[in-house]
Amino acid sequence: MASGYMSMEAPGTLRAHVQSACALMSQWPEAIRLPVVKKSRVKWVRVETMGATSKAFLSLGQMGMVVLDVSIPETPCVIAELFEGHGGMALKHFSMEKRIVYTACGKSGLRIFTNIDTNIDEIGALVHARYGAKCVAVQGDIALVTFGRAGVRALDVANPTSPVELGGFKVDDHEARFVLLSDGWGFVSFGHAGIRILDVTNAAEPVEIAAVTHEAFDARHMALAGSLLFVAFSYGGLVVLDVSNPFAPARRGACTFSSYAVEHVCVRDGLAYVAVGPGGLRIMAIDATKSPLELRVVGSYVAADTDVTSLFVTTDRVAYLCTRNAGLVILDVRQPDAVTRLGSYSPPQLARHMLCTHPCPVQ
Repeated sequence: MASGYMSMEAPGTLRAHVQSACALMSQWPEAIRLPVVKKSRVKWVRVETMGATSKAFLSLGQMGMVVLDVSIPETPCVIAELFEGHGGMALKHFSMEKRIVYTACGKSGLRIFTNIDTNIDEIGALVHARYGAKCVAVQGDIALVTFGRAGVRALDVANPTSPVELGGFKVDDHEARFVLLSDGWGFVSFGHAGIRILDVTNAAEPVEIAAVTHEAFDARHMALAGSLLFVAFSYGGLVVLDVSNPFAPARRGACTFSSYAVEHVCVRDGLAYVAVGPGGLRIMAIDATKSPLELRVVGSYVAADTDVTSLFVTTDRVAYLCTRNAGLVILDVRQPDAVTRLGSYSPPQLARHMLCTHPCPVQ
């Protein structure tokens, strides 16, 4: 062959060279590998007062869980955390009962944790063979867990170290998403199929007793306040149902937010706190004496960095906002017309090291 030309090697030989190079690179020290940072996001928050301490429990999605001391909301500090590997936890939602934390962790299923004062210890789990856990609600010894297209499953958690599946309910071609459990009634959102109300007094055989849809809008979240059920129907707005008779829910009122989807709602002492994404937080006075029920905006909080996806409001009127880009934002909402920002928490970033983007058998 003429000088200046390279000979072509057989594909098998080239593959062997590449594998040898990857094997060598895999032994490089961490310091010289390429860092890849994936931003984690606060997805869900709940605040509990335990003795003299107020604790905020945060779901960080793939990152895991963090517990903050928010006794002084201006300066939240980490007191416990649970991080797993390279973002393998996928914690979507959690519920608390008797100081036990029940978490919906996607493909990892239902995972149950305790000892949450200074640490987080796993004590039990239940995994669905095909579908990931999306949401969990617990009351007494019964838990309802949504598993997407597998529907909602009823579990006996009297022994949280060994949960037992009792029965379930599903709507064909629709995913079970959010769930509430109250006094033997289950309220389950199925996205565009609306919500289903279930009788779960016999948890082995959950029975649908009513259904509510709102055109083709997506049912994302719900909140119960006495006999009123507040449903976040995305761009369809906020719908209020009277469920004093769960067999015949009656629409009491509704409101929409121009150009914004209702992501989440929290009801506290006659006020509805509504997350509307980039529209921030809306605070609405509820007047149930009127027909239809009146929802009137009495306050709001909007900031360039506050794209609100979910929230929690304490009895002393401190609001904890989960945002897409700003982490956890803490507000004083005692005066709805003069909301002030108290503090914030930015979750750590999910850092990995990567040598190349191509799958390789030796890595």
